[in-house]
Amino acid sequence: MVAQVGDKISLNTQLTDKSNFTLMVLDDDPKIRKLYKDLLDKDGYQHVYVAANAAEAFEILSKVTPDLILIDVFLGKEKGFDFMKKVDGLGIPTNFVMISAN
Repeated sequence: MVAQVGDKISLNTQLTDKSNFTLMVLDDDPKIRKLYKDLLDKDGYQHVYVAANAAEAFEILSKVTPDLILIDVFLGKEKGFDFMKKVDGLGIPTNFVMISAN
């Protein structure tokens, strides 16, 4: 689902069973990917995937459907919004949180 400005979004802020929750971090910066991966692992998430670009992310999506994708606004030459639209257009049932270091 790609939310539009003004959409109401509800997220469960505390997951009691993180062992079945799947996340993907999509960011072109290796330091940021490692930071999020390490933080999520430390917080008890057992299924965390990382991708440096849309091609890697689609490879992961061909095998698993994350409950949530943390996605950078800018992915080098690619844009996070374009990736989100493609995923939504394919009907992949996931959610997104946009992240940016800028």
